[in-house]
Amino acid sequence: MNENENTTMENPKILGAVDLPKVDLRQYNGKETVIESVTYEEHATHGKYVKVATALLSKTDEKPEIRASIILGLVKIEDKETKELKGYGWGKESKTANFLKKYEAETLEDLKGKNVIVTFEINKGRETLNF
Repeated sequence: MNENENTTMENPKILGAVDLPKVDLRQYNGKETVIESVTYEEHATHGKYVKVATALLSKTDEKPEIRASIILGLVKIEDKETKELKGYGWGKESKTANFLKKYEAETLEDLKGKNVIVTFEINKGRETLNF
């Protein structure tokens, strides 16, 4: 890439490892916020899932954008006879079903705007913000 070329996501200029600002995620534990987004994504190994995320918890020039989020799994729903994909859903006793019940939501889209309280957790040595 020529130095004068603009870098884009399609044609990125890779700079290598850089120092990133450290953020103490514990400061967000107990913070009240709302669910802002429900996005449907796919992982090569685990298949389809839903990422549910809060509104921004912090946004400054010194820190990255910080949100709390959770991942909810989806399962394929196929026609029993033709095996044709009908769509995606979740089990009646699954984490997804329990999450919807907890927030009194009938659909995943109903989660948007629901009030949540952020929780700080360390899972397998990784710090996360959930709700």
